[in-house]
Amino acid sequence: MLNSLATLFWITAIIIPFSLKLLSLYIPSHLDIFLTWGKSQKSSDSIFLVPHRYFTFFYITGLSFNSLILMTSSEYLLAALQNLDTLADNMVRCLTGCDVSSVHLDGNPMVCYLPLVLLQVQLVRRLYESWFVTQHDTAQMHILHLLFALLYYPCLTVSIILTAKPSLIFYQIAATVLFIYASFHQYNCHQILALLRSKKNNGSIVNVNGNVYGLPSGDWFELVSSPHYFAEILIYLALFVSSGFSFHLGLNSVYQIVNFSFICTPPTHYWYLTVFKDYPKNRKILIPFIY
Repeated sequence: MLNSLATLFWITAIIIPFSLKLLSLYIPSHLDIFLTWGKSQKSSDSIFLVPHRYFTFFYITGLSFNSLILMTSSEYLLAALQNLDTLADNMVRCLTGCDVSSVHLDGNPMVCYLPLVLLQVQLVRRLYESWFVTQHDTAQMHILHLLFALLYYPCLTVSIILTAKPSLIFYQIAATVLFIYASFHQYNCHQILALLRSKKNNGSIVNVNGNVYGLPSGDWFELVSSPHYFAEILIYLALFVSSGFSFHLGLNSVYQIVNFSFICTPPTHYWYLTVFKDYPKNRKILIPFIY
């Protein structure tokens, strides 16, 4: 049952935004509110808009749920060593609604432990950035974004424990290296954006909502307009590899690529080109040297 629901969640997450984007080509004024936020969003007085800073709750929810599952996995690992399988079996069944034998393939709790740990690191870092790095402004988003976001990480955690498979140590090491590499660059890019927002210098741009934006430079900003989103794709590809090429995490990677390639990044790139006349022409939208 959970497996089918998780599959439905990821397929829906891929299809709906992409379909809305296609429809927006014909009826843009009615769908822009669902597809844009931040600097590229048009002013609106809709009652369904909420502050973009509410995304912090997204990370709090995900971190809380993943921590419970991670602690359960740790308990199961300890219990297995002490032949106390029943305790962990009950804990996993309580939290996930499925039998532990279907969660840990071949009775090996380490199958899903690495991707859960990597996800935990990602959630802790993003929550830290949301609290102490990001310069929140008056940007808004549709409440449906928030509702989807609150479901996203719990579903990702459940997907890991449902479909993670054993993988070669080479893939686990490669996934971990890629995760660390992409996380390092994403943190740098978020810091660049935060520092730029905090410096209201002569080169800054104030949009219709009174928010301040400048021309970012440094790190991967020299290559693409939205390097933090490119790093996000790499991070979730690393999770996909670390999970033994899990089917659900593969769908999540497709969702990330579709969402960032067609929904999130093009408006930002064209906004930069429109507002900053000296914007570097060699910068791509999302993927260095390609797109």
